[in-house]
Amino acid sequence: MFKVSESGWNKLDKEMIRISDNIVPHLGFLGELFPTSEDINLNETLANFLNENKDQCNYEFESHDNHGAVSCDADVNQPLSDFIRGIVAHLSSSDKLFLGSFQAEITVDDELAGLIYGDAYKGSAILPDTAGKRLQVIELEF
Repeated sequence: MFKVSESGWNKLDKEMIRISDNIVPHLGFLGELFPTSEDINLNETLANFLNENKDQCNYEFESHDNHGAVSCDADVNQPLSDFIRGIVAHLSSSDKLFLGSFQAEITVDDELAGLIYGDAYKGSAILPDTAGKRLQVIELEF
């Protein structure tokens, strides 16, 4: 007999409903983007690319010599999984930029509620368990 396991994304949404207790969670997201070739003007490419989808999140960025740091702060009024997957999908959709890694902090009422980190293929969420005494790790696949 086969047992169908709950996806990590569904579990994340259920846990965030439990943890947030009807309070809108806030997400602080930070990602590292790298140019796919050396002849790309990173500053200009980042500015144009992030401006395309600013309705989802108000992106800010810094460009360095060989990579760019992209941040996004937003109150999440939809399932957290949809919001995070949307950001990662957007940041991974450019043919001129590569999402190397990301980390996200979830807060509820200015209290840390969880951490998420990963890359464009796989992530991990760290949240308190139901007893609040231990941490649980939820594996997430994009």
